[in-house]
Amino acid sequence: MRISAKHEQTVLAYNDFSGGLNFTVGADAIADNQFSVAENVEYGALDGSLSKVAGFVPLVEMDGEIRTFLPLGFRDMLLVVGRSIYRSDYHNHQLIGECTGMSKPVIVPFGDAVYIASGEHIQKYKDGKLTTITDSPRAEYIFAQENRLVAVHSDSRRMHFSGVLDALNWKEDDEAENAAKWIDIGDNDAGTILAVGRLFQDLIIFTSTNKAFRLTGSYPNWRQLPLAKDAYATNFYSIVSARNALFFLGNMGFQAIQSTQMYGDMETVNVGRLINNFLTMNIQEETCSVWSLPTKWQIWVQPQESGLIYIFHTLNGAFTTRRMKGYITHAQEYDGTVYVSRGNKVYEVRDDISTDDGEDVKSIIKLKEMRNMDKMVLKRVMVDLYSREAGDAALTIGRLSMPLLKAQTDDIVALDEDIVALDDDTIAGSEYITLQKRCNYKLDRIAPVITIERGALSVRKVNLLVAGVG
Repeated sequence: MRISAKHEQTVLAYNDFSGGLNFTVGADAIADNQFSVAENVEYGALDGSLSKVAGFVPLVEMDGEIRTFLPLGFRDMLLVVGRSIYRSDYHNHQLIGECTGMSKPVIVPFGDAVYIASGEHIQKYKDGKLTTITDSPRAEYIFAQENRLVAVHSDSRRMHFSGVLDALNWKEDDEAENAAKWIDIGDNDAGTILAVGRLFQDLIIFTSTNKAFRLTGSYPNWRQLPLAKDAYATNFYSIVSARNALFFLGNMGFQAIQSTQMYGDMETVNVGRLINNFLTMNIQEETCSVWSLPTKWQIWVQPQESGLIYIFHTLNGAFTTRRMKGYITHAQEYDGTVYVSRGNKVYEVRDDISTDDGEDVKSIIKLKEMRNMDKMVLKRVMVDLYSREAGDAALTIGRLSMPLLKAQTDDIVALDEDIVALDDDTIAGSEYITLQKRCNYKLDRIAPVITIERGALSVRKVNLLVAGVG
């Protein structure tokens, strides 16, 4: 967008928001479709508009911090509080046992049972009974792969595979293909296993020496290939599969491994290049986590426990942020619903709710700044909105503030001494709203800021009629 010469009028059109956040340059140097701030907003899946983030509705409240959970069915959930494991119907919480270890617990369904890893022996939960599999390896992280349960620990480079369809069988037998198996990743200088992810049918393994390996095939036809020498993941929870790629967070930022057009080859893509300078500033290994939420077309990236989530939108590859009063310990989809745990509560993430545990959420969007050698005059403001509920929102440009209300009838008052044209344009009676305001506001730069204090609002486009004054 370029400001026209003296007396000529130009429309500054903010009709495309697909670029997301850009922290690499100043607010006046970002692209027209990017933001310097996009806090507590996300993209509408249908039209690409900017909407307030979905609300959090509390479902379960416990006495201590919930470290992880697994939905089992309707109003049925396993939760880990401290080392204690509970089964809850959201109101009544039955203590079923204790974790064997102290590390962050992982709960995985496999076959007709649920398995829990916490740094020591794996546990099995079925039919209300919790048992410890004493023959299992020590495991910090477990997952299912080709009808086997796989166990790994950060103090080893060995991956353990249970017997086929038998997570109780961890005894190796070279004569039986269905028996438990193991494989060491890399050579002696590869380090220990730091993170594991799945890309199509292959496993991608990151090690403590910043190497990545690719494990293909099934036993006895495993094939182990070196993938990268500078591969940085943070922990077992910093890596997710989504949209035919493997996304991970480490000291080099938020990156992805994906297949190239050439069969069998893979490449690393720096998908977080526009925000990595901020994203990598204070990664905390203990709380760093990445979650894939397919129904929302989002990946949530939490580098530390500050309560700030970077939202990666898989439809357009752009980022926004979400700021909360506490950090998330786990997020998971179940049957089309997103659940998160924070503090001592589990929440349902609801698109039809705009509050966080009953409190209003403030959204801020800072669009590209426009500067000119000479002063400019803002002549007209046109905003297209979608409003699900009444709220409190405004578009601010300099000292000029335009309320964004469903029944907006007020005129903008210019804060200099220029003439202000009265405006009677208003559209009411629909969730889709077009607001048009005339003004005559002289300014040195145009820096639009949209603030949503409360209520659910989506911004579809902002057009500004500007004239140069020489």
